[in-house]
Amino acid sequence: MESSKFLTLVKACSKKEIQSFKKYAQTQRNFGEKGQVLLDLVLKYFGKWEAAVFQKDRAYTEIFGKGEPRQLKRFNNLLSETALLLEQFLINLEVERDAFQRTLMKLKMYEK
Repeated sequence: MESSKFLTLVKACSKKEIQSFKKYAQTQRNFGEKGQVLLDLVLKYFGKWEAAVFQKDRAYTEIFGKGEPRQLKRFNNLLSETALLLEQFLINLEVERDAFQRTLMKLKMYEK
């Protein structure tokens, strides 16, 4: 997880943005319990990026439990899906903050 796209995006965010993202993610139909556990983990250790919990094996155990056989594809899919959702959230957040961008997007919508 150390060099994942997800963690790279998380590091670019503030803790407040990740908290807002967690609330946003809870409203998404395809965002499940394991995704929530992942975000809880990120918030708990926010800013401590060198912590052992961010190593892939340790993170897997924290999210899926000790009794689960390792399925790295499942873990990678979770990271990938969460990264895509975080990207969408950050884009929406940026558009909300920028009135000019919002106006341009509205103009593009009405041109269709």
